[in-house]
Amino acid sequence: MTVAPTSFRERLAARQELIGSFVLELPTRATIECYALAGFDFLVLDLEHSSIDVGLLSTLIASCQATGVACLVRIEAGLTSSITRVLDMGPTGVMAPGIRAADQAAAVVSAARYHPAGRRGLAPIVRHELRGGPDVKEREALTVVVVQLEALDALPEAGAVASTSGVDVVFVGPYDLSQSVGHPGELDHPDVIAAGEELVQHVTPHAGLGVYLERPEQIRRWRAAGASFFTLRTDGRIFVDACRRTLREFRGA
Repeated sequence: MTVAPTSFRERLAARQELIGSFVLELPTRATIECYALAGFDFLVLDLEHSSIDVGLLSTLIASCQATGVACLVRIEAGLTSSITRVLDMGPTGVMAPGIRAADQAAAVVSAARYHPAGRRGLAPIVRHELRGGPDVKEREALTVVVVQLEALDALPEAGAVASTSGVDVVFVGPYDLSQSVGHPGELDHPDVIAAGEELVQHVTPHAGLGVYLERPEQIRRWRAAGASFFTLRTDGRIFVDACRRTLREFRGA
């Protein structure tokens, strides 16, 4: 009898469709709880484009744990040295932006794994025991590693990056990809779509494929291409859309 995947990492490996969003402009407990009540599978707590500091990050991670929402922390590009500190706070995993080659992906994996698989620092953290015991291998087996490919010149390396042992998901950064293609912000430009399709061909045989989405119709194209890890907008964009819709509804009543 086949056992259904239960951990977030197992669900990723089974290519279950998982839907999340970015938290970067409204980093509060209430925001996390609203996402949880809405039924989102995961959140990306963003350190690259936000003012979130490590103290607030720890609180946000705890809020995700309390509400049962998986959370990934997107570190700043190139700062693999911060991964040990971030993972010691107990998130589901990390997302690393700006990856262009397999050796960079391997460096992220190494920073997220304990010896002998990697170089993650080991310390007796109470938080580890609160999460279900101090077993190092158990914690490591649950830790998700997502890497972002978001530049045209990284496409030739996409297959090697996706094949890197320990990489669970390759995430498409469409805004940076559109910028590198020469059409900044034009996510539906044919050249941007073509670059995304080329990326898909290299990634999906080896790792899960993730993508950021702005509009509902975009999910159909990426789902058909093999993506299963989706982030829908950001907290701020969702909030302003809801504000506009609410105001429209009441003014028209």
